[in-house]
Amino acid sequence: MANLNLPGRVLLGLSCTLLALPGFTQTIPLTNWNTAPFWAVDSTTDFLKGERGAAITGPLPMVAVTPCRVMDTRPEYAQFGFVGAFGAPALNGGQVRDLPIPGSNCGIPTNARGYSLNITVVPPGTLQYVTVWPAGFAKPNTSTLNSFEGKVVANAAIVPAGVNGAVSLFASESTHIIVDINGYFTDLVGVSGPTGPTGPQGSQGMVGPTGNQGNQGAVGAQGPAGPTGAASTVPGPVGPTGPTGVGLQGLTGATGATGATGATGAVGPTGTASGGLAAYGSFSNDSGSAYNVTIGGVSLDFFDTSVANNVSMTTPIATLPQAGTYKFYYCIRTTAPSSASSRLVINGSAINASIITPVTQTDKWCRSTMLSLISTNSTVQVQLFGTLAPVTLIAPGGAELQITKLN
Repeated sequence: MANLNLPGRVLLGLSCTLLALPGFTQTIPLTNWNTAPFWAVDSTTDFLKGERGAAITGPLPMVAVTPCRVMDTRPEYAQFGFVGAFGAPALNGGQVRDLPIPGSNCGIPTNARGYSLNITVVPPGTLQYVTVWPAGFAKPNTSTLNSFEGKVVANAAIVPAGVNGAVSLFASESTHIIVDINGYFTDLVGVSGPTGPTGPQGSQGMVGPTGNQGNQGAVGAQGPAGPTGAASTVPGPVGPTGPTGVGLQGLTGATGATGATGATGAVGPTGTASGGLAAYGSFSNDSGSAYNVTIGGVSLDFFDTSVANNVSMTTPIATLPQAGTYKFYYCIRTTAPSSASSRLVINGSAINASIITPVTQTDKWCRSTMLSLISTNSTVQVQLFGTLAPVTLIAPGGAELQITKLN
C-alpha cells in the first residue's frame, strides 16, 4: 500500500512480512519502500515554526539512501550495535523517547529537514497506538500505527526533523520498536542541464631542436699519496672532480591553439513544486460520546478536524469538494459489546461495501473501502444502525474517519 506524508503531519498505510530464525524471537527483514520524491511543507504548521522549519519556502526533494536500520530495542540485537538511544530497553507504555537520527550509523546529515521512515512494532499484547513526531514539540493527537490484536505491524511515514534532528516516539502500551530509513528531505536544489559536447582538440605545436652537448670538463688532479701506516697502506685523499659541462637547451616550440568550447546544453526542467495529496482528511472523536442506536441509524460526531486538505467537516457530515476516486477508513470502539451494525452513508445512501454486521456482539467496528465516481460536493457520514440500544464511545480513540483522494 502506498504511504505518503501530509504537510507537517503523518498519514499511514500498513504492511508486514516476518520470518523466524534460530536464536532470534523474530527477524524483521530490511527492505525498501515507496516514498514521495518531494515533500511539500506547510510552514504554518506548529511542528515547523521552530529553527528547522522557519526558512522552508518550497517543496523539499527526497535524497535516497540505502535502506538502513536506525533503531531496534530487542535485546538480542544489541550485538549488532543497537545500544543506548538506538537499542534496548523496549518503549515503555505512556512514556516519550527521543531518537537522534543523525547520531545513528546510517550517515544522515544534521541539516536534514525530514525523514522517510518505516516503523515496526513487536508488542507483547494489545497495542492501541504508536505516535512519531518531531522532537521538542507537543505530542500530536494522531496515530502512526495500531496493533489491537498484539501482532507485529509495520507502517511507512514521513516525519519532520525536530530539535537536534531527533524524532519522538510514544506508545500507549509497552512494545519493542524498530525504525528503518531509506532517505531524507533537504533544501531544494535546481536540476542541472546535460553537459554540452566537448569542442575539437587543437593541434600540438612542433617540438624545438635539441641543443648541442657542452664540452666535458677537465679531470681534476690526483691528490698526493698519503703516508704509509704501520700495519697497512692507507691511500691519500682523492682530488675533487672537475665540473661537468652542460650545453644550452634548445627553445621549446609554440603550443598549438586550443579548439573552441562546445555549446552549453539546455537547462533541464525544474521538478514539480507540489507534493502530498490532492484531498485528504483525518477526523476523530475522543470525547466518550453516548448515542441511542436506532434501526434507521445514528450518525457519529467528529470533533478533531485539524488534519484536512480539501475535505471539510461540519460534524457529523464531511464534504468532498473534488470529484474522483476515494479511499475511506473508519473505526468505532465502544465501552461495552453491542449487536449494532456499522456503515458509511454517502449522499444519503448506505454503501453496502462498507457495512459491518457482527455475528455476535462486539465493541469494535473497523472497515476500509475504496469507491470510484465520487461526485463534487459529496457528503460522508459514519453510522451505527439496526438495533435499539444505547452505546458509549471509549475515550480516547472512540471513533476515527480517514478520507484520501487517490491521484
